[in-house]
Amino acid sequence: MLLFSYVRIAKSIKDALNCSNEEAVSSSSIPEEYKLRVLTELQSEDVMDVRDVQMVEDRQRDHVEWLSRVDRAEWYYWPRLRNYLIDQKNWPLATVRSIDRSTDRILGAMENPIERDEFNTRALGVGFVQSGKTANYSSLIAKAADTGYRLIIVLAGIHNSLRYQTQVRLDKELVGLISGQTVGVGYPRPDKLWHTFTKADLINGEFNPGNASYTALNGSNPVLVVIKKNGPVLRRLIEWLEGSQDSTKRNLPCLIIDDEADQASVNTGGNRPHDWDPEEQIDVDENPSTINELIRQLLNLFSKKAYIAYTATPFANVLIDHEAQDAIAGRDLYPHSFIMALPRPHGYYGAEEIFGSLENNTDGINIIRNVPRRDVSQLVPASRREVETFQPNLAETLKQAIIDFILTGAARLKRGQGDQPTSMLIHTSYRTQIQERLAELVRAYLDNMRDEWRYNRDENPFAQELSGRWDSEFRPLTRSINIDYDFSFDEIFDEISTFLEQVTVKELHGNSNDEVNYEVEPSLKAIVIGGNRLSRGLTLEGLLISYFVRNSQQYSFDTLMQMGRWFGFREGYFDLTRIYTTRQLARWFRDLSIIEADLHRDISRYENEGLTPLQVGVRIRQHPAMLVTSRLKSRSSQVVNASFKNKLVQTITFPFADSEWLFENIEITRGFLSSLGTPHVMDNSNKPLWSNVDSSSIIEFLENYKTDPKATIVRADMLKEYIIRQNECGELTNWTVGVLGRNTLDPEMDRVDLNISGMDAINLIKRSKLIGFDSLGAIVSNQDHEIGLTQDEIAQADIIKRELNVTKNEALRHIRSNQEGVLLIYPISKYSLVDEHDDLKGSNLNREAIFSNAEEGEHIIGVALIFPNSTTAATVEYVVGTVGAEI
Repeated sequence: MLLFSYVRIAKSIKDALNCSNEEAVSSSSIPEEYKLRVLTELQSEDVMDVRDVQMVEDRQRDHVEWLSRVDRAEWYYWPRLRNYLIDQKNWPLATVRSIDRSTDRILGAMENPIERDEFNTRALGVGFVQSGKTANYSSLIAKAADTGYRLIIVLAGIHNSLRYQTQVRLDKELVGLISGQTVGVGYPRPDKLWHTFTKADLINGEFNPGNASYTALNGSNPVLVVIKKNGPVLRRLIEWLEGSQDSTKRNLPCLIIDDEADQASVNTGGNRPHDWDPEEQIDVDENPSTINELIRQLLNLFSKKAYIAYTATPFANVLIDHEAQDAIAGRDLYPHSFIMALPRPHGYYGAEEIFGSLENNTDGINIIRNVPRRDVSQLVPASRREVETFQPNLAETLKQAIIDFILTGAARLKRGQGDQPTSMLIHTSYRTQIQERLAELVRAYLDNMRDEWRYNRDENPFAQELSGRWDSEFRPLTRSINIDYDFSFDEIFDEISTFLEQVTVKELHGNSNDEVNYEVEPSLKAIVIGGNRLSRGLTLEGLLISYFVRNSQQYSFDTLMQMGRWFGFREGYFDLTRIYTTRQLARWFRDLSIIEADLHRDISRYENEGLTPLQVGVRIRQHPAMLVTSRLKSRSSQVVNASFKNKLVQTITFPFADSEWLFENIEITRGFLSSLGTPHVMDNSNKPLWSNVDSSSIIEFLENYKTDPKATIVRADMLKEYIIRQNECGELTNWTVGVLGRNTLDPEMDRVDLNISGMDAINLIKRSKLIGFDSLGAIVSNQDHEIGLTQDEIAQADIIKRELNVTKNEALRHIRSNQEGVLLIYPISKYSLVDEHDDLKGSNLNREAIFSNAEEGEHIIGVALIFPNSTTAATVEYVVGTVGAEI
């Protein structure tokens, strides 16, 4: 607790002297060895989110606020876990406080297990892939145990490995014992011992009635059960619980945590009607799916129960029929009590960090590497018929990825991280035969690398190859992020030998006995080859290099997003990570980052509007190439038209190789702008601006302007239809149109004549292309969001930003009149290059020139539309569940 005390001292000095964090720490009496950590804590607090959890809650349900009346001085389990996270795991104080506040909100929305005679809470927690959901629910479990929840059941995925991983984590953070040995939080007080009916054992740790005690259920100490979602296991648990006394089941408050709740838990079957007769009706299609029915039966055993589902991909969960009832299993698992969006944790690297954000005009970091089709064809058979005879070859990009792993692993050793696990992921196919054959090739290649390094490195060009790779591929990004970690090849040279000798190859599939067990091998260095077992839940610690080229005829949002094992916490080595994948998969992951942001933003909006889970249908944007979730999981869903309201949309993808296509858009823009008459000029610029343009002109422009046929988010036909429908409601009738050229001519960028009345040619602007994508990432600058607004309106947006906890750009759209839209045109030069003098600033490291030969290219016309808030429907297709809300 010393750190906590020192942070309080520094904050007191800062408040008293009104000084900076650095001045407060340096002027304090805090010991030198603590000053850096205290400063880190203060800085992390400064950037914390205002609100930790966004929650859509049914405030009209039978619920009484109770948590504020609880005396926390009597708590034991949460304070013990909190101290462990701060003092032993060295988590930032701000992170622990965020978990504290978020779990308070969740626990407070649950029911008081002591005062209530019966309750039935159903809720959903929406996190991010590998973002620390386990930390959230382990903290919730600790608080639940402190407040009187006595039986805790954790449903931990469908594989032994994930169940084991979860058991170990909870034993460390809650129980304090593994196989009789003190671990994690330490040996508890004798009167606070947990009863655990499952063990941290990969083979024999699953629930067995012989290891369970009815006496424990009737005692005062909490009981923990961690099981996988497996039919026989669930039946054993249900049958054992059914054998307990009725008074036990009636009075025992039960908390069920469903981890990876969109997997196996969602009903893919039917529901038997209330008059169902087993003698006459034997249609199995009417039965709920097995795991779903067993979870519902488990809940039905108790009078006091809370079911909290956790997932990063909630698409199937929010599409559950909210009114579904089964004659035997009862009510389905729709989260009628509350839906919560968990905070993005400090230090988390997710889809937005890797692929960028259109809303915030940020690029991802340059860590994605393209795997061409010819390489994929060497690794994956073209059809199922070829599986038995297909022999993979070690593609050049895979060899390169393995070399990258050796280099980055050596760099981690040099950074003093050698006692931590380090891994590489290879995921090419779900077929075990392919994985086995590929593993043989990888082992052989790794053996050859060892031989070359052991015996021939002085005479062999292999060392020169590694040196060149290190200098060109890794050092530029490292310098841009943390110059202190910029080691030369000579400095990591000796570590390469050490790392090469430590690396092993593991196969994770049903035909292999390999396991990734960090309890047995805490500093494991491994190349892990697998398929389905690498697709969800299982965490590969210290993941540096990911090689992911798994083909599928049709992905769904949830399965693809869960395969992104590279999301997570990479503090201290994020600059060393690389993702090798195809252009198509990279594009789809980028689309999913937008869909993910939409979903979290909508939950926040619903909370601001005071809506409940039974008043809103959480909407999920349709994608032309992917399913939202499996058809069986979405059988109760419906496609609805939703709104572009309060949105900025911008064209970012273009068929750059098609000069004729690009030139046609220039001609279309010339005709459109010439029809608008003479413009006035924006303040302090020579940029043309037209006000009060009739919407018919905008509609006509969008009928002609061509958007990229491969675009999945912004298409001209959708934009046009939306405006037409809004016009019918008296909205978007007047438009502001602007052309955003450069204020001054850059001779290298050139000019373009856009046929604007009373004006010369427009100075072209510079934009660069994201490496590995046919995309500009973003074309709109933050200041462009203010076009058409007065200074008073801009000031008003600052107030809205604070009140609604939204971004500044969202707030600017909030205050626009619903009758006024904005169309911005961006003339982009084909000569655009990446600024050489910016080579250490970070974002441009992920960028390249639009054309390798500009003379063969064409200038580009990008457009952006700013849509104000609205209360009417429109035309973007979304998938929603059975809850009928106007969205």
